[in-house]
Amino acid sequence: NTQLLQLLRVQKPLIAAAMAASDDAVVRKLFSEVQKLLADEQFAEALPVIEKVLVSIPGDEDALRCQLVSLVRSGRCQDALDLIEGNASLKAVGHFERAYCLFKTHRLEEALEAVQASSENSFRYKELEAQTRYRLEQFEECIALYGTMIEESSDDFSTERETNLVAARVAHMLSSDGVLYDVSHESEDVYELTYNAACVALARGEAEQAAKLLEQAQESCRATLLDEDPDITEAEIQEELGLLRVQHAYAKQTLGASKEALADYSAVLKSRPPDPTLVAVASNNVVSIHKDQDVFDSKKKMKHCFAADVVDKLASYQSEAMDMNHCLLLLHMNQHDGCRKFAVELEAKYPQSNWPCIIRAASLSKQKKTKQALEILKRTATSRPSEELQLAIAHAELTLGNKAEAVAAVRAMPSLSARPAIVSWLVDMQAAAGDVQSAIDSLNEAVAVNAKSGAPESTLKALLRGSGACKLQHERFAEAVKDYERLVELDESDAPSLAQLVAALSHVDVERATQYADALPDPDFQGEAALDVDTLEAHNVFVRERRTQAKTAIPSGPKVVELVKRSRKKRQRKIPSHLDPAVTPDPERWVPKWERKAYAARRKKKRQHDVGKGTQGAAAASSAQPEPTTPTSPQPAPQQTSSSKKKKSKGRKR
Repeated sequence: NTQLLQLLRVQKPLIAAAMAASDDAVVRKLFSEVQKLLADEQFAEALPVIEKVLVSIPGDEDALRCQLVSLVRSGRCQDALDLIEGNASLKAVGHFERAYCLFKTHRLEEALEAVQASSENSFRYKELEAQTRYRLEQFEECIALYGTMIEESSDDFSTERETNLVAARVAHMLSSDGVLYDVSHESEDVYELTYNAACVALARGEAEQAAKLLEQAQESCRATLLDEDPDITEAEIQEELGLLRVQHAYAKQTLGASKEALADYSAVLKSRPPDPTLVAVASNNVVSIHKDQDVFDSKKKMKHCFAADVVDKLASYQSEAMDMNHCLLLLHMNQHDGCRKFAVELEAKYPQSNWPCIIRAASLSKQKKTKQALEILKRTATSRPSEELQLAIAHAELTLGNKAEAVAAVRAMPSLSARPAIVSWLVDMQAAAGDVQSAIDSLNEAVAVNAKSGAPESTLKALLRGSGACKLQHERFAEAVKDYERLVELDESDAPSLAQLVAALSHVDVERATQYADALPDPDFQGEAALDVDTLEAHNVFVRERRTQAKTAIPSGPKVVELVKRSRKKRQRKIPSHLDPAVTPDPERWVPKWERKAYAARRKKKRQHDVGKGTQGAAAASSAQPEPTTPTSPQPAPQQTSSSKKKKSKGRKR
């Protein structure tokens, strides 16, 4: 954009010349309006006016160049590219504009060819080439170009170039293993440089340092924005701080503070930042924190990672991470068919990655198809062996109960066998199988590899302690002595290792054990570790004798009390008094009555079927009908009831 501003400065005298050359007052007025709009950077408003000029003067070169600049500056790069391709005069003079439009429409290879084909050796071409190589992930060439421009330039864009240089170094470190850069010389006055320095620290694995730098960058950014515009609102400041806050949350997530990181991600997403790339990165990191929890929320957030305006702006390592997280999300949602189908697509898209194969195997294993998963893992490991695949194979073998095959899978990768956690697992598995010698060999090999490779002293000490403890447990005292002697040589103040050395030497060389025992520090019973002997002696400690012990005599003064094992009588079962041994008990005696074969349900009383049916008042109407008048045989007179009987009064239901 800065180079296009320079192009605009060149256009102003061309517009003035076109106005002077035109005899039409209407055209001069239109050119004057175009010049005013371009000076105010109202490029979208200038386009309709330029169209009127082209109607009056078709094919005017100055008007076409103004139209080209306005299209580019208003973000309509594809329309600008179509204008260049359809006009021979613009194609002859618009080399840079064409290359820039190719870059903005993500036709990077064509953009690089257009830049290299130009004979102009200006900074704008070099900067466009550096940006194109950055997007093509040709980071070494990009870094070299920025270094050359910083040395040769003397304009006002040196800070931007230094920022882009550090960004290229960060991307190179993240995309390549073993590439490291030092940014200790970078300035801390500009928050962009501080931010990039924090990114370098993250790439080097220095998350704590990165978190401190990001805090400084946020403070510097806020102060810079307030200095530039005292009337800026807090919402605008938060919008500018969005990128720094997301990166700070990532540093917290790396340090294990997932709750704090999740709160920061959610706050940024709640503010609805306008940058879709920032939204995609924050959403992806939220999904990685959720894992197999809140899968429906993760599914919604994952849609931001595959938006049309995001895919072309992400680096390859970012796109790969988002694709893998999407595949894992399908696994957590138990959509196994979709998960395996997408994993196959990822294997073709990222042939250097082993994770699609591992995810596909995990999906099969989750459906109790571990044998199929093991076949897939072994087939892939044959053509492309790696630590991840060997660990996945060992896990599958353990699931199937094949412990020996699991150990063999781990031993197949020497780089795995030297890691403390893997060594601990190997030793446990081999010792449990009764192969003590193999367990000791694994420990000796791990100690030798770490000592030769210059591993941290803490790692070497942990391996030596584990090796010595294992050898002591299996009575390999002479070998244990060597391990503990090395520990004492590394740290003479290591009292626990010195005590273990004395214990091992007591079985091998008593005199040396005595010498080392004299070097043991005296116990410190002062301060917090002080002991009250009288309190300990007065404390009642009951020692329970085991039931399997024989009779033991305990002398107590002049008397001897003999402890005798108490025998308990076997409790007799109670038999019912009415039980007849000759009669076989009913096999259904414990079954509920309603489930027994002989059970017969009670018959319910038949009620009047007509009661309660029909419309209201039907029964009363039928009873009120008059008797038939047809004469019948005389009926006996009714008997009178005793007047002493009283009707029962119905009480109120409570």
